Amino acid sequence: MNTDLLLLVVAIVGLVLTMGTILYMVGYFQRRTSGPTAAEEDAEPHAGGGARIRNRGGLDGLRRRRRGENELVNAEVMVEERQAEDDLDEDAASDDDSGDDGGGTLFARAGTSRREMQKELKRQEREERRKFEESQREELKRQREAKDNAYRKKLDDDEAIETAKEEAAAAERLVKEKQEQADFDKWKTLFSVDEAGSDAALDESDSLVQDFVDYIETHKVVVLEDLAAAFRLPTQTAIRRLTSLVAANRLSGILDDRGKFISITEDEMDGVAKYICKRGRVSLADVARESNKLVRLPGH
Repeated sequence: MNTDLLLLVVAIVGLVLTMGTILYMVGYFQRRTSGPTAAEEDAEPHAGGGARIRNRGGLDGLRRRRRGENELVNAEVMVEERQAEDDLDEDAASDDDSGDDGGGTLFARAGTSRREMQKELKRQEREERRKFEESQREELKRQREAKDNAYRKKLDDDEAIETAKEEAAAAERLVKEKQEQADFDKWKTLFSVDEAGSDAALDESDSLVQDFVDYIETHKVVVLEDLAAAFRLPTQTAIRRLTSLVAANRLSGILDDRGKFISITEDEMDGVAKYICKRGRVSLADVARESNKLVRLPGH
């Protein structure tokens, strides 16, 4: 804005000077064409010197006329140069206002001031910085979205894995329960047949029951988990079989709360009963001590 004002002032001053010069030259030529001056008229009566004075005056007038013509030409040239500079400055200002977004390259042209070039460079720097910051924001946004997507995918995968594990555990538990129920039903059927006294069922199934009873009577004190492992049965199934055999009088003994079963035969129980009848009033410690003597443990 300051540059445009300065150029306008310079143009006005040049125009004033040019007009003054033109007016001066016009007045000069008018004086030359109006006739001889008073000094020339006074000089004409003198003899011998009139022609010389006239010749000198004509030569001086010719010189002044040529000098005036040269000054007029120079003034016109100066006016044309100033007008050309004004046109170039106006073109540069219009280019600066419109903005050159096509190539982003600053071209130095005739008549462009250093201040305008600096303004253009600053404008381009601001534009490049804006584009760089925008690209950085886009990159950060893309990375954040990728991270969020990866996290959501991991959560979905973990949830799917956990669901699959729960379904597999439920299926395995169902199969195990069905197998235990089937084993229990089979043993229950065998016990029912044995209690009914059917000789037709005393075959391979009865042999399995007898093996179960012999194992317990042989070991006397049996840990229920070991019993289940020996016959490849779940612990609960082994306990149900044991209680069924005790109820069917196939086994006799004591099941304690520590997960052990102590097998006691009929003869051993009769011996303990005879000891109590013989002694009459006895204490629990006496019964336990006598039971340890009467109950034959493995290795004793």
